Amino acid sequence: MKGKVYCEVCDSNVSYNTKYEHIKETVNKIEIEYKGTNAYCDKCNNEVFVDDIDEQNTKIVNEIYRSKMGIISTNDIELILKKYNIGASVLSKLLNWGEVTIPRYVAGQTPSKEYSDKLRNILNNPSEMYKLLNDNKDNITSVAYNKCKNAIEDILDELCVDKVDELDIEVLAKYIVNKKDITPKALQKNLYFIQGFSLAFNDKPLFNDMPQAWIHGPVYPKIYSKYKSYQYNVIDSEEDVRLNISESSKQIIDYVLKFLGCYSGDILEEITHMGLPWKNARKGLLDDEISSNFIELDNIKQYFESVKCKYNMINLLDIKDYAVDMFNKVI
Repeated sequence: MKGKVYCEVCDSNVSYNTKYEHIKETVNKIEIEYKGTNAYCDKCNNEVFVDDIDEQNTKIVNEIYRSKMGIISTNDIELILKKYNIGASVLSKLLNWGEVTIPRYVAGQTPSKEYSDKLRNILNNPSEMYKLLNDNKDNITSVAYNKCKNAIEDILDELCVDKVDELDIEVLAKYIVNKKDITPKALQKNLYFIQGFSLAFNDKPLFNDMPQAWIHGPVYPKIYSKYKSYQYNVIDSEEDVRLNISESSKQIIDYVLKFLGCYSGDILEEITHMGLPWKNARKGLLDDEISSNFIELDNIKQYFESVKCKYNMINLLDIKDYAVDMFNKVI
């Protein structure tokens, strides 16, 4: 049963009736027209204020205003939270905003155009959300991070409809050569690190080839044969290459190149010499003795899983800690 509300004309609490009608309002100099509900005094027919009705109309006006101004809707903000399995306050922290910012937006407060554009960008681009998550992971708990990370990777994996289970190592080598100025030796070592961190983070190899334990570190014979003519020089770039792999696998490649690809082939060689997979494959051999012994994938996986554990790697950004530490040990 409806309660009574105050009528200014009657100067008393009165009963009222409602009408669904065409309404015009102006918000920040923007005209808003919509179908809404108004309440009228039963005695004098003057319009009266009813909290619930006003709240309902305000929500309608808010959504229309957002649409006219290109500002993200409340429903879309809620969709972000559901899509990426993340709480409102956690998303605020991830964005480096005040902790109550997203909860207020969900409750109906209108974001600025700048904040709206940021939210719309992560709604429409899971890769941007993935980057945001990794860049600001220290702002949130590891539990919240992993829940969101898994949700994003599931989306990215689904989007990559033409992904392959395993990558041709020559295609990957071309991708790296096009992406960086790199020598044959540095290329070999980056391929090794990419494979190792793929095994550690994704629990599967990125390509089938196994490296051999040569004098100067792990070497993939097929890649050696292709680029050996460059010797110690930078390899010429080739035609553009598209990697038909999941986003999570591509992220591993790109982060390894970012944090380890910045070092010379000689530095990377020394880093691989400190790892057990290469050492174990050369057991009983002299330092300058030629070998074609394979470094087994299981040994690479076990070693890089131990690296991941030792450096408390929660995400791919943590590869940097390993790279910097190993570089300091080498020099």
